[in-house]
Amino acid sequence: MKNSKSSRRWLQFPTFATLCALSVAQYTGAAVVDNSPPTIPTGLGATVLNCGEVSLNWTASTDEGGSAVRGYRIFRSGSYVTEVSAANTSFTDTGLSPSATYSYTISATDTAGNESLPGIPAPATTTTCSDTTPPSVPTNLHATTLDCGSVNLTWNASVDVGGSGLRGYRILRNGVYVTEVDASHTTFQDTGLSPSRAYAYRVAAKDRSGNESSASQSAEAITLPCSDSAPPSSPTGLLVAALDCNQIILSWNASVDEGGSGIRGYRIIRNGVYVTEVSEGTTKFVDSGLSATHTYVYTLTAKDRSDNESSVSNTASATTTACDANTAPSIPTNLRATVATCGQIDLNWQDSIDIAGGGIRGYKIYRNGVYVTEVSGHAYSDASVSPHKPYQFRVSAVGKNGTESIQSNAASVVSPSCGVLFKGDFNQDRQTDVVLQNGDGSVAFWAMQGTTISGTAVPYQVPAGWRIVATGDLDLNDASDVILEHTDGSVAFWFMDGVTIKEGVIAFTLPQGSHIVATGDFDGDGQVDLVVHDISGTVSFWMMKGAVVDRKETGYALPAGWRVAGTGRFDADGDTDIVLQNEDGTVAFWFLKGITLLNGITPYSVPSGWKIVATGNFNSDNDTDLVLQHTDGSVAFWLLNGTTIAEGLVPYTVPVGWEIVGPR
Repeated sequence: MKNSKSSRRWLQFPTFATLCALSVAQYTGAAVVDNSPPTIPTGLGATVLNCGEVSLNWTASTDEGGSAVRGYRIFRSGSYVTEVSAANTSFTDTGLSPSATYSYTISATDTAGNESLPGIPAPATTTTCSDTTPPSVPTNLHATTLDCGSVNLTWNASVDVGGSGLRGYRILRNGVYVTEVDASHTTFQDTGLSPSRAYAYRVAAKDRSGNESSASQSAEAITLPCSDSAPPSSPTGLLVAALDCNQIILSWNASVDEGGSGIRGYRIIRNGVYVTEVSEGTTKFVDSGLSATHTYVYTLTAKDRSDNESSVSNTASATTTACDANTAPSIPTNLRATVATCGQIDLNWQDSIDIAGGGIRGYKIYRNGVYVTEVSGHAYSDASVSPHKPYQFRVSAVGKNGTESIQSNAASVVSPSCGVLFKGDFNQDRQTDVVLQNGDGSVAFWAMQGTTISGTAVPYQVPAGWRIVATGDLDLNDASDVILEHTDGSVAFWFMDGVTIKEGVIAFTLPQGSHIVATGDFDGDGQVDLVVHDISGTVSFWMMKGAVVDRKETGYALPAGWRVAGTGRFDADGDTDIVLQNEDGTVAFWFLKGITLLNGITPYSVPSGWKIVATGNFNSDNDTDLVLQHTDGSVAFWLLNGTTIAEGLVPYTVPVGWEIVGPR
């Protein structure tokens, strides 16, 4: 049968009530109650509302066995989402990733616990969001102790800045993610806590494009002591049954709290080993990812909010059925994508379970829907991503029988701009290169491997009156571009493909006496901005959108005798900072937050005859280094750790007539 594997996933399973009814009928001859599932929901339609929402509508089911339809279970790409009541035949799925394809199915349940097969799938692909800006940080977070096991959180709503809309808030307890609440909520009650313990909370906002704000300020609360020292009653009536070759369902009677602090949950124990704890109010659990044709023995205990634990329940066992030898592994879960550096995204996920019995061969990585590679472990570092671009990853498991699971949940992330670290990378190897200009206008590119010249090119000349003043990736194509300035104040941009000029534009004219002295990212948008030194000695910041000036911000007046020698990351906050040099050789660092000057230091002086001519990352440690040139042509590299010189090298000499002009 074509869908035999998927059909097994949806077979109805007996609830506790059904198992009890069967048991009573067996001994008393009483009639068995409703065991017929409702009809399959039909007419499912999925309508994309925007880049993060899909609206579902379907035709109501009818109950065949007489117990009435209870509700509808929503599944997204094979994963359970939620159940809505029988009165609803519509549902809006929110918090989705942009430009992602989802497949929805719906099954119906009745009040006897029977579940229908799912209906015909309805696909939907969310639209693209242009939003790459995170929401504002939630403010005014307060944590209030309610009792010995719960804390209430409140905060002020965030504002979505980028336009895709606020998706929700991520709750962090003691630095660990707890849950995400909908954007309409600015409160959350954290329950099931231990008494007399301190908990620290933070909240971060997420928008529908997957952008996440910084976490809020911390709010702390200490739960009250509980006088309860009496354990709950032991769970009774534990029943277990195999659903298929890798799932067993457990059901039991609820425990009673004896001491007053309330039931916290139930601890599931399989073959004598703790598996998980389910919350209070739950008296059913499906144990998944099991091996085929294996017998599993289960017990339970109950725990209250004072951490008292009951005695062990009765023992119950079940044996999973045999699996088809061609059955695929379970779907990898909890896929997460984390930015490591501007050129690397780290993935990790939970291992899949081999169902067929032959073992897991590996995991296939998919980036933006395209297969990348197969790995053997449950982690992968993708070092081939471009900066300042959105990526969506999925992972599938491959069994040794060659079968492949359904792909995992999507993990979306926007890689950060490489900013000032690699603003002079012309061959896209994540190494800073060096640009030189001769007195006759000739331009040279040194392709660098650290501080070693791995290749040179002298492809063309700058027209008369022009000089190269800076470099940076203006068109966000992961290749550095060149910025030139004319004696009449005109500014030109060479949009580069490696060392080849794709296009040259004369963008604007500087005010008289002003000069571009460096580039950086000063507004955090991942785009190259300009540092301009005017005739009065004032440094200003021109915020750019590609080759277009978006706005100008006045900065600071440079003291007499000082010049901006370059930009880089010289402290630990990742923002662009400025390095300056005085006529007497003194070096100063301005530590900036955006364009706000936080602090300045003057740690040392450049020896006589030397000047700082470029900045970049020449030892791949993500700290910006300095390039110096002597009047005799000698070139030196100061490899920095922050602002401290870790190593100084003088490896070669620039030929007569040449000057290093970037990056800076």
